[in-house]
Amino acid sequence: DILKSMKKEHCVMYGSQFREDSNDDYSRCMIHKITLFMEEGGVLILRNLNCIYGSLYDMLNQSYTHVGAKSDNLRYCHVAHGAHNTPYCRVHESFRLIV
Repeated sequence: DILKSMKKEHCVMYGSQFREDSNDDYSRCMIHKITLFMEEGGVLILRNLNCIYGSLYDMLNQSYTHVGAKSDNLRYCHVAHGAHNTPYCRVHESFRLIV
């Protein structure tokens, strides 16, 4: 495993194909887990999570808001799903996403 050999913290998230999991509660739960990982850093691998990719639009396009001095490099992005909106989700500088 390449990520293990590089000693990078990583996580793989799979989307569920069950009909009961294709609802807003499931999507919000997955988005919450993703935003927590974004704050911590590391490599996140997403698979079959088509229902939430649109919510991560700004992060996927690296549309970050930079706050503070350049040396701090604090990055934030907008994450939204339906009526739920988080305008400032922190994105750690070592965070990487693979879809």
